[in-house]
Amino acid sequence: MQQTGGSSNINGLLTVINVATAETTPGSSAILATVNAGCSPVRMAETANGSTLWVAIRGDNRVLAFSTGMLELTPANALLGYADTGGTAPVGIALLDSDNLLAVANSNRFNAGIANATILSVAYPPAASVVQTVATGLFPREITTGPDDATLYLTNYDSNTLEVISTK
Repeated sequence: MQQTGGSSNINGLLTVINVATAETTPGSSAILATVNAGCSPVRMAETANGSTLWVAIRGDNRVLAFSTGMLELTPANALLGYADTGGTAPVGIALLDSDNLLAVANSNRFNAGIANATILSVAYPPAASVVQTVATGLFPREITTGPDDATLYLTNYDSNTLEVISTK
């Protein structure tokens, strides 16, 4: 599997930084690793146990899953899997349902595709896939999970609206 999730457009990196070193000695000495992360990585969501990092790759219409432990130890082997998001230019992402689902705000930022929200099954990252599609307003941008771990709050930038989405 290619490190970029099969992308032919490589212009984004995921950089692993030692925060303690960066606080005392800012600069490149704090960088532990860099990993190709597709075209335009824009947002991240980490599982509650800290083992998996999901990254929205706007230019590839995908999300990538990385093993956080492998990012530090063997970055070339850190990619766990990837999934198409069922829309165009994903921006906001949020984990829900005890990290079994990933909500994605597909922004269609450049008006060249589909704006929507999708829910992906991500319990097993190599087989992640869309399980639900939700119509949205214009330019869905940010998405977050409510305290019940089932309600989503989605902002639509060009519509100036907030949507409340129940996933149950």
